[in-house]
Amino acid sequence: MRTLLEAAIIALGAWLCLSPLALGYAEPIAIAFSVGMGVLSVVCACIGLRSKTVQINFMVLVAAGLCFAVWGLVGSLGLAWINGVNEVIVGLLIACLSAICLPLQLDVEKASFYNRGGSDLASISKMSEKKGNLLAKTVLLGSMPETIFIRPEELCKLLSLMDFKVVAKLPGMLYEGWKQNRASSKEK
Repeated sequence: MRTLLEAAIIALGAWLCLSPLALGYAEPIAIAFSVGMGVLSVVCACIGLRSKTVQINFMVLVAAGLCFAVWGLVGSLGLAWINGVNEVIVGLLIACLSAICLPLQLDVEKASFYNRGGSDLASISKMSEKKGNLLAKTVLLGSMPETIFIRPEELCKLLSLMDFKVVAKLPGMLYEGWKQNRASSKEK
């Protein structure tokens, strides 16, 4: 998934390099800003492709994408409307895709789930898709290897079991998990 997101960022960067020609940008500063953001996007995404654990490049892209979107918003007021719309949309897409890439830039071996007492219930070492189902390679109760299949209808049921409070807290929980995983990977 990470590679697909990085490829999308590279494609958006390439579009930014070509968009001044395709959309007929007239202002030299708009051309320079668009091409510069495109080159930055391509370079940072290529760094991500080469390294599984480098995260600073995606942090830079989140900030740069947001700045580019603001630039497009401000620029659409004074320069050309179509240029601004392009820059806002592409800037927000780059920022969002880069933000999604951040937690995927961790080198983890497994995800573990525990009971209240802290005992290991299940450790998932790999997840993939097979014949329309999620497939999870797990070790149950610390000693029993098992492959778990999750059908799409069960995944939908699982999501429907979450109340609004849980859904609202998910982004914060994911951010906290990312920070803790990042700190533990730095210690290694």
